[in-house]
Amino acid sequence: SHPIIEELVGACFAAGCKASASSRGEASASDSASASADHDSGQAEPSPGSPLPGKGISRCPKHWGGAGMLAHLGVLGARLFEATLLQQNGFLPRDLQSTIEASIDPQPEPIVKKVESSCLWDEGLLPVELLQRSLGEAAKKSRSSAAGAAATAAAVLSLGQKVILRHLWHRFSGRYIEIPELRKLWELAYWPLCEQRQLIHEAFEYLKGTYRQLQGPGGRWCPEHEEAMFEMFAALDLARLPSVAFSTPWMPPQVGAVRLWVQLAPVKDWQHDVKEEIASENVAVQAIKLECTKLENKLNIVEQRSIVNKSQINDAVASINEFQRKKRESRTT
Repeated sequence: SHPIIEELVGACFAAGCKASASSRGEASASDSASASADHDSGQAEPSPGSPLPGKGISRCPKHWGGAGMLAHLGVLGARLFEATLLQQNGFLPRDLQSTIEASIDPQPEPIVKKVESSCLWDEGLLPVELLQRSLGEAAKKSRSSAAGAAATAAAVLSLGQKVILRHLWHRFSGRYIEIPELRKLWELAYWPLCEQRQLIHEAFEYLKGTYRQLQGPGGRWCPEHEEAMFEMFAALDLARLPSVAFSTPWMPPQVGAVRLWVQLAPVKDWQHDVKEEIASENVAVQAIKLECTKLENKLNIVEQRSIVNKSQINDAVASINEFQRKKRESRTT
């Protein structure tokens, strides 16, 4: 990542925020109040471009298009953000600890990640919603048959998921965010497309803490929130986590059942394939049996013919022997 690009993107979004504030009438309200005070004091209205009394600044001409320029900078910042998201490593800190340490095995109680370094996401200049377009396009490209496009899309999705997780941990101050907001961020992250075990582990730990908070004292439990938690757990590829990760009370009971069903799905498919193969082999065996029956019938016919031929040969030999005997007797007489 390049610090100049980060500074430029930050400046663009800062300008865009100022333009939004100006469009809401904050600047005009301030000017009206100042003009009213000047009028009450008997001072003349300063001309455009002249210094304001006692402030040392100049009033911009009424025709100045600065607000439009600031708004354009905001749009330019959004385009620059999308174009450099991958090259700038998601505008995350350079010393970012990407995930919860891989050496830490899953525990029954939720693991909390501490966020120490700062970046543009923490300053409020880059809202998480900026990722919607980039991650949406990456999700579409991830299904592409082109290896290069799929790899790039996977990298963008991974960065977006890291940003969202870091955003969640940065806002953590002893309490997790509310379920409706968390659900929107979870959908934005496209977790079903994540294949990185460490990211899944980190997301799983955050959900465990959220579920504990939901079930604990003061938790806003309701059937809708319970269903939302189950859907967020189910969006993760939990088959990539070790079995010990599920020895925790802080997840909906249905999650373990779904994981077991997912693990048994390949076995079920294998049994279906074996059944089809056995049925196919049975058809082949029946065909072989039919051929064997035909061959057996042919062998029986040949054997019968052999018996007939042997009988005829014996009759012929007996006739020849009788003829030779008679011939010898006629010579002796």
